[in-house]
Amino acid sequence: MNIPSLPAIALKRPVSVVMISLSVLILGAIAWYRMPLKFLPEIDQPFVGLSIPYPGASPRQVEEEVAIPVEGELRTIPGLRNIRTISNDSGCFVSMMFSLDTDITVATSEVRDRIERLKLILPENVDRLMIQRFSSRSIPVYAFGFFKEGDQKQFANDVRTIAVPQIQRLEGVANVEILSPIRESEVLIEFDQDTLRAMNLSLPDVLAGLRESSFNLAAGSLKQGERKFYLRVEGEYRRLDEIRDLVVGSGGLRLRDIAEVNFKSRDTNASVTLDGKGGCVVMITKESEANTVDTCDNVKAALPGLLELPVFEGAEQRLFFDQSDLIRSALDNLLKEGLYGAAMALATLFIFLHRFRPTVVVALAIPTSLLVALVAMFFIDMSLNLVTMVSMIIAVGMLVDNAIVVVENIIRYRSMGYDRFESARRGANEVGLAIFAATATTWVVFVPMYYLDAGQMSVFMSQLGFPLIISLAGSLLIALTVIPLAMSRMKDSKHSNIFERIEHKLGLPKDEHGDIQKSKGFLGKLAQANLIERIVQSYGKVLSLILRQRLAAILGLIGLGFATYYGPWSHIGMRELPKLDTREIVIEVETERNMDYPKLVGLFA
Repeated sequence: MNIPSLPAIALKRPVSVVMISLSVLILGAIAWYRMPLKFLPEIDQPFVGLSIPYPGASPRQVEEEVAIPVEGELRTIPGLRNIRTISNDSGCFVSMMFSLDTDITVATSEVRDRIERLKLILPENVDRLMIQRFSSRSIPVYAFGFFKEGDQKQFANDVRTIAVPQIQRLEGVANVEILSPIRESEVLIEFDQDTLRAMNLSLPDVLAGLRESSFNLAAGSLKQGERKFYLRVEGEYRRLDEIRDLVVGSGGLRLRDIAEVNFKSRDTNASVTLDGKGGCVVMITKESEANTVDTCDNVKAALPGLLELPVFEGAEQRLFFDQSDLIRSALDNLLKEGLYGAAMALATLFIFLHRFRPTVVVALAIPTSLLVALVAMFFIDMSLNLVTMVSMIIAVGMLVDNAIVVVENIIRYRSMGYDRFESARRGANEVGLAIFAATATTWVVFVPMYYLDAGQMSVFMSQLGFPLIISLAGSLLIALTVIPLAMSRMKDSKHSNIFERIEHKLGLPKDEHGDIQKSKGFLGKLAQANLIERIVQSYGKVLSLILRQRLAAILGLIGLGFATYYGPWSHIGMRELPKLDTREIVIEVETERNMDYPKLVGLFA
């Protein structure tokens, strides 16, 4: 039983081939507009951070009581490459780098298990341990500043209570972070050390009493007939006066007698100013599946409305970072380069084929194959980013290879006297195995990239390899189905190539052998300028020379390889990612450690 080939099926069922092709084109167009635009693919660094607040302690105390026990407990986690701790007067920060093949989710679970053990040996004041993981999803996509003259505490509160909730409601926004020298207001208890000593009170004892007097506990349930009541014992503070009236010593000594209790923000050694106006910086993080460009556009559209609110009258907004601008600029440049490359490829193709209509048929293989890749990327939740766009640009030059081979062989069969349909069937069948083998040799290079498991580089390699593999597969199917069908519907031309058409249009005289007589005019020279024949003749001469001087040619190639290795290759730098021009300047100034902060602010105000 003979199984029909793809070209034969395409020629017998032209309507099916056309409808499938149109479906792919429509799906590809939908995928192009619906796929999220991102600057780079999402990357999870093999990093886990642990923040351990321990306020009021000296750096040496933090190191001895927190950092050393934490290092001893965490250093045995599987896959840990190095661990580093930073201790200061506010607490300890632990950074852990893991090997590239470590599953960060599993490593984070291990860290959580070790934290439960650490709680038994760490000081009582250490009750909050916060785990941090680095991911490209946590990088802000938009940052801007709000600046206004006047009461900075009220302005910061307005930004937190009015601006932030409105921004968080925007589509695509996951989190809004405020960087302000004015912290959020909280209950602050400032003790008088002299009074504590005079009353013979211990600060730890007073703090313990504060903790014990504030509670909210479940106390079980009561049944009364068919009704059930749940009981809670509430002892939380509701007002500042309740805290001030707390009895902390004998003789009715209250907290107000030894400390000041206020609801205010802590003093910080930080400032954010613009042209003398105080303010804050707002950083926005998008949702993991949101389109970066759309999210940034939503924020930009909402900011003018915020500035029109009465509480922000006179405020100024200044943009610091917009990732959508980087994405648009990078993708637009890549798209332009891709179009230029495709145009040059088609021009080269036209020069070699000498025919306009076959060139158009081959040219259709480029966008169609790329749309096939877009459809596959859309259904596996990939994004359009720098890496995937580069992959498709690389594929542009490869996508026409299969189509060129098929078209050229079909034209050869036509020149042998076969009709359009038989030429399309024979020509495509004859080279089908050859172009499949050629495509497979490219697949075997890029398929391992998709399954690479080596940290963040595996993400880049899979994003680079997958679109290229799918687009090449699409070009192979198009070359064996759409191209034979299109060529079978193409009528024979009176002229075999563009040069004969020029001869006919110009009406140039010919000699007895049918060759054009030499003409001194411009049009005559244009018709005689067969560039391809000259290239073929030059190639034949070079090939003959190499075959006559085989040893010299081999030695020359070896010498060229060594010169390349010890020349340009040895001076090429290596880095993980290229440098990006973000159009910003950052100035860092180091001062003496004992320099007064107000004086430092005065230098830059």
